[in-house]
Amino acid sequence: MSETQPPPLKITYSQIAITLLIVLLAFGLRFVLLLDRAAADYLVVPLPGYDQFRYFNNGLSILDGTWPTAPYWFHPLPSYVNALFLALTGRSLMGLRLIWVLLDALTCAALAGSVWLLTRRIWAGWVAGLLYAVYPVSIFYGTTLLIAPMATGLVAWITFFALWQGERLRWWRTAGLGLLSGLLALCRMNIAPVAGIWLLWLALSKPGWRKLIGHGLVWAVVTAATIAPFTAWNFYITDGAFIPVAQTGPKELYMANNRDAGGLYESSVALENADLDFWSALARDIEVAPVRFAGLLGRKFALFWGASEPGNNIDYLTAVETSPLLQGLFAWNHVWLVVPGLLGLATLFYRDKRWFLYFGLMIAWMAFSGTVTYGYSRTRYPVVVPLMLMAAYLAAALFAQRERVNWPQLARRYALPVIIVAALVIFPIWALAGEAPPLPPKSTLSTVPDAVNALDVEYGELRLHGWRPVEQWPVAERGWAEVGQAYTIELFWSVSEPTDAEYQFYLALVDDGTRIAGMDRAIGTVSYPPTPTDTWQPDQIYSEIVSVRMPFDAPLARSGFILLGVYRQDADGTIVNVPMTAPNQQPNLALQTLAVYDRAYLPEPSNDLTAADIVFGEQIRLTGYDISQEAVRLSWQAVSDIPMDYALFVHVEDEDGEQIPTNDQPPVPGLNTSNWMPGWPLASTVNLPDLEPGSYTIYVGLYSQTTGQRLTVDGPDNRLPLSELVIATD
Repeated sequence: MSETQPPPLKITYSQIAITLLIVLLAFGLRFVLLLDRAAADYLVVPLPGYDQFRYFNNGLSILDGTWPTAPYWFHPLPSYVNALFLALTGRSLMGLRLIWVLLDALTCAALAGSVWLLTRRIWAGWVAGLLYAVYPVSIFYGTTLLIAPMATGLVAWITFFALWQGERLRWWRTAGLGLLSGLLALCRMNIAPVAGIWLLWLALSKPGWRKLIGHGLVWAVVTAATIAPFTAWNFYITDGAFIPVAQTGPKELYMANNRDAGGLYESSVALENADLDFWSALARDIEVAPVRFAGLLGRKFALFWGASEPGNNIDYLTAVETSPLLQGLFAWNHVWLVVPGLLGLATLFYRDKRWFLYFGLMIAWMAFSGTVTYGYSRTRYPVVVPLMLMAAYLAAALFAQRERVNWPQLARRYALPVIIVAALVIFPIWALAGEAPPLPPKSTLSTVPDAVNALDVEYGELRLHGWRPVEQWPVAERGWAEVGQAYTIELFWSVSEPTDAEYQFYLALVDDGTRIAGMDRAIGTVSYPPTPTDTWQPDQIYSEIVSVRMPFDAPLARSGFILLGVYRQDADGTIVNVPMTAPNQQPNLALQTLAVYDRAYLPEPSNDLTAADIVFGEQIRLTGYDISQEAVRLSWQAVSDIPMDYALFVHVEDEDGEQIPTNDQPPVPGLNTSNWMPGWPLASTVNLPDLEPGSYTIYVGLYSQTTGQRLTVDGPDNRLPLSELVIATD
């Protein structure tokens, strides 16, 4: 228990036999739960769309030689391991689960061995093994095909080998640590860095720089060699075609870090419409709502230490409902590991600072990765390994002091760590009585803020006051978006009197009657915590930021409408549209027009036109033209974002100065100038009327459709004399 060389550890066959009995107990409990879950086969047979289904079917594809067409880049290991186990079991799903149950049960042996090495107490190792064997959450995860039990077992065996190295450095054990570290990295659960913490322990042990560098290189080379074949094979079977983050959004990392989330794995408009890389999206949402973001991190920190077991597409609580076994163990929750585990870590500080640092950094990294990503139980689950080890260590330390306790001296010695640990476990102790604390409540307004586009539209007792663009999302203000970007605005609602109705709304981009992109949600439930309209108080204004992400198959360079409509559902689930009651009746509102662009498909400018470089009003550039007897062809580009819509006129004047009538039109039909993306090449054609033989001057110009004012250009009366057109006599 000190930093000096520990006494040799002697283990008898009978002690090994007791350890095997603990492993068999763990296997038996997991087998019973497996039968309970098999009785409700929807919990055992992997369902499409779930991770277990992907891992299972990828394993079958590998055996068939067809290989997954889109390997699970974030978690590649389970697919390949499942292929091996399916081959051993004749492709039996239950056989596959039984192998995983057995491997999970063997984690008890890794924990027992780790505590033996740490404490020199055989019984303390049994305590750690029993904790894992009977912990209900461990029993549950041991029956799944998820990464969580796989990663947890790897963490346990990595810890065992690291502690074994504390006995005496051995090259083969370093290689074993590299192999296990590589496998943990292939799980890709954000906890892979814990595998390298033992190198810091090694450095603090001062083995000499040659051994330090040598063991470090062996570990790094074996780790890389373990990872390399999987990565190389993934590249080979997909021709190196990673799915661009821009097409999926930074969802895997951004999950539950947005302004709308409650910290759990849940659908969020901000999440689904994330349109930036992780760090940019994170910085943007902090800027939008810094207090709320801080509250979100606090809530997720509490979730990590707390009693709840929040699920996502697989739910521990659902398994409890179907299993008498778990119902009998349900009272034992995560907090019962956190409190003794952290106290044990504090005790270790006074006995071996190197191992204190090892386990402390392991727990700290897992808490950090769980807080900054998303708060559901399987992402925090591997932390049970160091917590159980430290709880067993605490028991051994207390037992060693049982006959020679000097309570005043003990209080002085352990006062600081106890105070620190007590502060750390405020959340877990509080969570024993309920869930983690909520985020700061949504704020309401008494008046509509400035710079809101007023609407004052009524739907019975529901009123939409208006909307405004959000500075951090410029799409709504500039009138155009690139594919993958989000159209984001803030809506302001209220009710004139309490209502029992839960109104819903849609926000959609519609082009020529076709919905290109959109979102549907109950009003007030976009952000967390949900506050549907039947909970609203009159004379309070409720606001929410909502987003619609532009799809990659959207029609390009066309002006569509952003439409907003309100509806509700009857008791039988029938959707009923709620039309406006004031100021007039209509089914939906057109908030603005919007066009979508994709820089990957930037059109080539026409090369058969006469080149030009003429700017109208410092906003629109004429880049080329061609004039024939039948039509005038023009090519354009926006110099900058264009705030309004302009119309194009083409004036045809004869030799006497008489103007031949022509029709005005948008510079590019079907695309408003307020929706032009700067730099995007555009082209249009204006048909000319039948002209008699003679000489004509062609003028072009642009004017505001609202005010009629022309954009300035170098020409008389802001008309650009484009060219002379001569029509010869036949």
